[in-house]
Amino acid sequence: MKNLVLVIFFAVVAVFYASGQSEREFYLWNTSAVNVGLSEKMNLKVSTKTHYLVTNEMRDMSYVDLSVSRKMNSWMKLGVAFRGAQLVSSVEKVMEYRPQSFVNFSLEKNGIKYHSTNRLEYRFFNSQDGHFRYYHNLFVDFPALFGVVPKTYVGEEVFTKLNSVGMHLGRIYGGMHIWENNWFGLDMYYAWQKLKRDDWITADILGLNMTFSI
Repeated sequence: MKNLVLVIFFAVVAVFYASGQSEREFYLWNTSAVNVGLSEKMNLKVSTKTHYLVTNEMRDMSYVDLSVSRKMNSWMKLGVAFRGAQLVSSVEKVMEYRPQSFVNFSLEKNGIKYHSTNRLEYRFFNSQDGHFRYYHNLFVDFPALFGVVPKTYVGEEVFTKLNSVGMHLGRIYGGMHIWENNWFGLDMYYAWQKLKRDDWITADILGLNMTFSI
């Protein structure tokens, strides 16, 4: 019950904050994922994600992601992935196809967990030129406080097009793990986003992640 109250409070604060920012975009994101352990070191992951742009009352993006990774040691994983996405605007729908390769690093010290991903991808589009892009993130998970407050985390993401555009997207995250066990995980987060179009556009994001493990 205490966890539920905290979640509701977190959501209400984020929504009211975003609605008061007339020049900012506001998104709702939802991610569902299934992890399948193929062996002691190999893992298969299938995930779907939807972005809903509340300020324009429209679905902005949906994707399906398939990845395979191998645990190299206690702190590193290597993997490959493929993503199919539909990008929606008021004038068109664009299909994107994205092969990826990535390396994940993890470390735990004094109860605090550090996770980082570095990814190289190529973005194919059905109606525009493709490009290579580099992705980096770093997330830090904190232990639960007093056994009452859910585990919290902070993180950052940076997306850099490997052409004349350069860095075009960045996000800062704050969230909490609402529920965790061996087969299911649920977390909720707020993200502050900067996206480069003609100018830098600011957005507020409220998201929910659900992960099932087999």
